[in-house]
Amino acid sequence: MKILGVHDGHNSSACLLEEGVVTWAIQRERMTNKKNDSGMPEEPIAEILKHTGELDEVALATYFIHERDWFIDQLFWKEKTWRDSLINSFTWPFTKRFSPYFLNRTRDRQRLLGKVLKEHGFLGWDETNIKVVEHHTAHAASAFYGSHYEPGEQVLVLTADGSGDGLSSTVSMGYMDGRLIRLDKFNSTRDGSIGEIYSLVTYYLGLRPWNDEYKVMGLAPYSRPHAKIMKGLQRMIQLRRGRFEAGEVSAKFAYGALVKLLARMRFDQICASVQLWFEGMMRLWVKDLFDMGLRTLADPHSKLAAAGGCFMNVKANSVISRMEKVEDLFIFPSAGDESTCIGAAMKVYADWNIEHGIHPKKAIQPIGPLYLGPDAGGDFLEGPLDRERQRLGYSLHRETKNMGKLIVQALDDGEIVARCSGRLEFGARALGNRTIMADARSLDIKVPLNKRI
Repeated sequence: MKILGVHDGHNSSACLLEEGVVTWAIQRERMTNKKNDSGMPEEPIAEILKHTGELDEVALATYFIHERDWFIDQLFWKEKTWRDSLINSFTWPFTKRFSPYFLNRTRDRQRLLGKVLKEHGFLGWDETNIKVVEHHTAHAASAFYGSHYEPGEQVLVLTADGSGDGLSSTVSMGYMDGRLIRLDKFNSTRDGSIGEIYSLVTYYLGLRPWNDEYKVMGLAPYSRPHAKIMKGLQRMIQLRRGRFEAGEVSAKFAYGALVKLLARMRFDQICASVQLWFEGMMRLWVKDLFDMGLRTLADPHSKLAAAGGCFMNVKANSVISRMEKVEDLFIFPSAGDESTCIGAAMKVYADWNIEHGIHPKKAIQPIGPLYLGPDAGGDFLEGPLDRERQRLGYSLHRETKNMGKLIVQALDDGEIVARCSGRLEFGARALGNRTIMADARSLDIKVPLNKRI
């Protein structure tokens, strides 16, 4: 069975699941050179369809993409508030291919996807047969079915992000028979979103939300948290019996309260405070669930699987992994929305297997190396690179068996190395095949490296 998985929201992407194995996965940003590019991932879909002769199912992640917030933030983002940016900008790309996202109609997105498939010779796909998978279900499916846990192991599955389909976090159980069941009483809405608060703080600092949160995390160790900020954040979101709820203010409307709270505070203290608060909330969430008896059969230790943008915060993940009652923690690689295309495809395939009496964990192969995009083989790059070589002053080398040694020597000599080889990696991290490398030990490398980029 071949299933095309599609995510058409923030950081859009597409994948191909063949007989339970992810054989292709490509983000749109990698093909358009626009960071976190959104909308229907036509370019990744076109590339994937070149390599498959048929499709048995098409899975679309998420019923409702984020309202207009993200498009406003990204398209009209300036050093002003988004309202000022919207008023002073008249370049809204209101084309037929954007209208489904502006109007937020699921069936229109299905029809648009069907139209894209038709353009590449795949006929008969529309709102009647393209299956839509709820946002956090897609996250949970990627975490459980994509994990290394063996069939027959019971796994506690967590999802957390800014929000998706009205929720900001969920708790599910992956049972021994391969069923993935959400425990709805632990659902958190966007009102209690700790991810939303983190993004709003990112925005307050003059950084781009849904893009630069890693910079806040990176700055956090350079200062100490401020007691006033910590207390203010703790009042905003409350943890009650395994779910996050609004405290003094809903996360959706918290920006004004954050402006008052953070006014005249040092930027590094803000970063340290929000990061420590976030780590604490994630740890308390897991502890709360354990205290209520939500452990797996490996009691008193638990196996956890997780996905969602909040789990891109590696420091918070580290805090959870060190908890005494956590036996094993699997985070789906590149756990943000870009991987919901994989989760949607896995969920559709898991349901099909359950319906036919097959254990889905036996049918779906755990996610492996993320080199899942097009191959850079051939000579198609040599022409453009050779034309630029004289102007930029770099040397060009073909990939050889000794290339690793050559790269190490060049880095040790203070050179900057750009490598383009093999299949394109999927996800938010450069994994060597499309990577710019430099010696991090050198304090003088920053300026020349940024110039090259």
